[in-house]
Amino acid sequence: MRTKILLLAILLFPLLYISFCNQKKTPKNNSSAFPLSLKDYGLFDGPIKRLQPSRNVFSYQLSSALFTDYTEKQRLIRLPRGKMIQVDKSSALSFPEGTIIAKTFYYPKSGKEGRIMETRILERINGSWAAATYKWNESQDDARLVTKGENVPVTFKDTKDREWKTAYRIPSTKDCGTCHQKSGTMVTIGPELANLNRMVAGKDGKPVNQLQIMQALGFLKLGKGSKIAEGLPAYFDNKNSLEKRARAYLKINCAHCHNPGGFASAQTISLDYSTTLSASGLLLHRKPIPERMKIMGQYHMPKLGTTLPDVEGIDLIEEYLKSLP
Repeated sequence: MRTKILLLAILLFPLLYISFCNQKKTPKNNSSAFPLSLKDYGLFDGPIKRLQPSRNVFSYQLSSALFTDYTEKQRLIRLPRGKMIQVDKSSALSFPEGTIIAKTFYYPKSGKEGRIMETRILERINGSWAAATYKWNESQDDARLVTKGENVPVTFKDTKDREWKTAYRIPSTKDCGTCHQKSGTMVTIGPELANLNRMVAGKDGKPVNQLQIMQALGFLKLGKGSKIAEGLPAYFDNKNSLEKRARAYLKINCAHCHNPGGFASAQTISLDYSTTLSASGLLLHRKPIPERMKIMGQYHMPKLGTTLPDVEGIDLIEEYLKSLP
């Protein structure tokens, strides 16, 4: 009898162990699992609310960034030990297996204590990207995995001292797939070579090209015959022309859906920065584009990711569209 009980226990143990693990994890790409806590990634040193990147994590900046309800963003990349991001002849980035890209959304202090809202994760698994979102708690000492999305009430002041009140939207896993898909494949949006090709402050405070820093630190490798793509203009920098600023804004805020392989590929509009004006569809849609940017709800553009209108972005696009022949 004892032998039968022991044999049964041995047979059941693997099943019980698998069941326990599945309760602790949420599937990603049906083959692996995301941790429940953001801490488990080891992206930060010290108290997590300080957002101090670990030594093996690179903090990067973009020339033109996605608008998300006036939040500030910290962007991080962690690569597997001994691996680098490769650049091919077309200036496309190839991320190694196991790469983690993290973007944390927060409101800085403005009279009151600042607040970290969420951290979004892209992880390179089995040759494709898997997405996860982590909601920060009230005490700001941890962020927990959410899959169905949540609305978080928040009141804040932007950089122009305007006060806003909204139900900040943390996206669901499905939402992530809507924006980050191209021809049915998950892709990155912000970290492209042209958008990383910008000047940043070096250790001595002097400006230095960010791509040079990434190469020096062993994060980036230019392949044979590869070339550095021209930097994407910063749409908030008035030193750039109106056309460049507006097209850069449309590229980073709209082109991930409005491209031949994107979610809105059926529309007669393509907003990649390299698309010519005549092929972009902007001349046909100069009136509805700013109107869709102003109204909130089902017909708002961008469709996901914002609950508030981007006042400065709307002004920029209206001015540009009025200037077109």
